[in-house]
Amino acid sequence: MSANALNNPAKIIGIADDLESIFHVLVYFALRFLPSNAHEKATQILLFDYFDHHSDGNDGFTCGPMKFSAMTTGSIEITLVTGTLDRKKLVFYHSPSEASSLTPVLHPIDKLISTFLGWFRDYYSLHWAVKSAATPQAKVAPKSTRTASKVVLKLDKSLKDLPGASSGKDHIRPLPEQEPAIRMMVETHGPMKLAFNEALSGDNAAEWPDDDKGKDKRSTEYVPPTDNKFQTSQSLATKR
Repeated sequence: MSANALNNPAKIIGIADDLESIFHVLVYFALRFLPSNAHEKATQILLFDYFDHHSDGNDGFTCGPMKFSAMTTGSIEITLVTGTLDRKKLVFYHSPSEASSLTPVLHPIDKLISTFLGWFRDYYSLHWAVKSAATPQAKVAPKSTRTASKVVLKLDKSLKDLPGASSGKDHIRPLPEQEPAIRMMVETHGPMKLAFNEALSGDNAAEWPDDDKGKDKRSTEYVPPTDNKFQTSQSLATKR
């Protein structure tokens, strides 16, 4: 289910929600059967955090943090799961042996996932931009000309990233003139269908490894930990 639908139970499901659900199914099976930079235990945690976890909202359960983050940042972050010092995002390898390579060859599904993540990230940013435009904003102190010029240069440099940008690039809020193209990516079936067709036909078809489906990494015996629940300041004080 889409993050928007999980956050808004009364939402009428649209094409964008359906396409996002297709994307989540793609990630789900890739995690289970394809080699990635998440070892087996990390995969169990990711499957739970991304697909089963939730947040406690004012009016009930809402979208889990990991899925929500993926849709709004354009990257499936696994740094907190793997426990590395450097920022780490989920990637899929062409074969298991690539896991030990300094310059691993990625599975072609990784490009598809990155492309779709970029589309949904831009779409969610656009949605918030439209909402915030209708909301009165608090006044802020004017910034110096020097600071403003730096911001303008940064925006101009990043325009080429939209729409459908790679999830690995810096993101800025979409501009109004980009709205039609961004909406077309996820509010119509054509772009996603074309992306799948291109990835699976012609010369691109040869990039897909034979027999790439590995053993199922999902364990029916995995039980999410219960000893890492958030503790209130009051409960912590009673232990001292």
